[in-house]
Amino acid sequence: MHHLIFDIDGTLVESFKFDEVIYCQSIKKITGIEIDNNWSNYQHITDDGILNEVISTNGLDKDADEIRKKVRLSFVKDISNYVNTNKIKAIPGAIQFMNRLTEMNDVEVSFATGGWYDTALLKLDSAGFNYSKEHVFSSNDHYKRTEIIKMAQSRLANQSDYSCTYFGDAEWDKQACKELKMNFILVGDRTSHHQQITDFSDLDPSIFL
Repeated sequence: MHHLIFDIDGTLVESFKFDEVIYCQSIKKITGIEIDNNWSNYQHITDDGILNEVISTNGLDKDADEIRKKVRLSFVKDISNYVNTNKIKAIPGAIQFMNRLTEMNDVEVSFATGGWYDTALLKLDSAGFNYSKEHVFSSNDHYKRTEIIKMAQSRLANQSDYSCTYFGDAEWDKQACKELKMNFILVGDRTSHHQQITDFSDLDPSIFL
């Protein structure tokens, strides 16, 4: 059995740029704080992880739960408004690639994103992906990317013999897989890796199995 796990933003959908802008705006709207958008400066680069660090470093711990709730609601609302007026594009070839995977008997597909669950679904739906919501793991589940990936991986924990590969587009995806000793495929050119694809156009899924 082969288990392929996918990041979403920048890996399957072209959402990284607008997602970043709306995320920063949502935090500023609720807290009044204009955050640093150099994500490499944060310890845990997930929606919950970054927000936790903003709350902690600005002495807002007393109101942390309320801030998290309000920021998340604002972000989901604004992403929903965005996708209602802007068609989200899939990374070239990604939908066809995913459809072919679902037809293969010895392959399981999961999603492990550092974004929040509701916005992940909004983007996958807008781009036209066919997927199972139960297979999507997100920053709602944990603030650490490694833990999110491990939750996705645990879907096949009862399998005695299976391979696991993660597809991501960023340095933090690469580092998470290194920590987990998991096979990693880089999508795009935001960083570098010895296993790297430009996109999913004309790819035969069997080469990753």
